[in-house]
Amino acid sequence: MGKVGRNKRVRHLPAVRPTKQPGDEINAKEVFSEIEIEKVAVEAGIAPERVYAVRQTGMMVTEANMDHCSKKELAEWNAAIEEYRAQGPKPPA
Repeated sequence: MGKVGRNKRVRHLPAVRPTKQPGDEINAKEVFSEIEIEKVAVEAGIAPERVYAVRQTGMMVTEANMDHCSKKELAEWNAAIEEYRAQGPKPPA
């Protein structure tokens, strides 16, 4: 495991063999299972509403890529975040 930041470790995922051709759209749901996404996200300290939004939309919107998202994609992402928050607090797993 490689170190990331202070006292945080992340596991390197095995290489994913692409089945798409260059230029094809890649959807996060096609690359990682929900369990893998959740496990890696928890280990990395990602907010649960963002994990939920990834599972709902198949996208990971960040400050680094949000300028490349369409208004529709951002609306979908924000709706997923709000949907998660509307469900109320979740008990610890």
